[in-house]
Amino acid sequence: MIGRAGTNQSALAAKEAVRLWKPRYIIFSGIAGGLSDLKVKDAGTRLGDVVIADVIHGYEYGKIDERFSPRGNWTFRTDQGLLTGAIAFSSKETWHQHIKKESPARWMPKAIIGEIASGEKVVDDPTNEFFSQVLETWPKVKAVEMEGAGVASAIEQAQSLSIPVGFIMIRGISDLPRPKGDDQDRGNAERDAWKEYASSSAAAFTIGWIADGLPIRPSTSKRVSDS
Repeated sequence: MIGRAGTNQSALAAKEAVRLWKPRYIIFSGIAGGLSDLKVKDAGTRLGDVVIADVIHGYEYGKIDERFSPRGNWTFRTDQGLLTGAIAFSSKETWHQHIKKESPARWMPKAIIGEIASGEKVVDDPTNEFFSQVLETWPKVKAVEMEGAGVASAIEQAQSLSIPVGFIMIRGISDLPRPKGDDQDRGNAERDAWKEYASSSAAAFTIGWIADGLPIRPSTSKRVSDS
């Protein structure tokens, strides 16, 4: 428990976890906002789905000129060995049995591999002038949250000190940011209705994956650089 949202808090918590326990893996689980393709109806994540991050973009870092330009070098890949294991496990449906909360809807969640944007802001409208520029830079982003970039940067620092720790992030979708004027419940109302189930969904995938046989040796993850 890190006490509050934000990349600074999560970085401090991750560094302390590495110092205290020297783990082989850090699996960061929680909730996120799911992003859909606004040009294609029903394309993207659904409430309750689980997104396993292959890439985490720290979108707060960039240059302000005539418009905001996020820095591509504040982008991190999650551990390849852990990601490969999560992809293999995502094809199974046995993890659903670990979900302890009742879904507000009738569909079963699915596990998705994809990019996640991470920053200090709660994003309720993806067409906002600031965040739309983030999506222009990284159009494949499937979710947005507030801690992943901090954890990833702490893990990168640990690895630079030859500490062999693998990192991956698993997020349950608690809300679907969409343009203002949408006649559906959105923002806080949607999160309040779905956050317990979304948390349980992410935890269920994590628990099921560990129980299925996680012990693989972490690979060396490196920051993604622009080419």
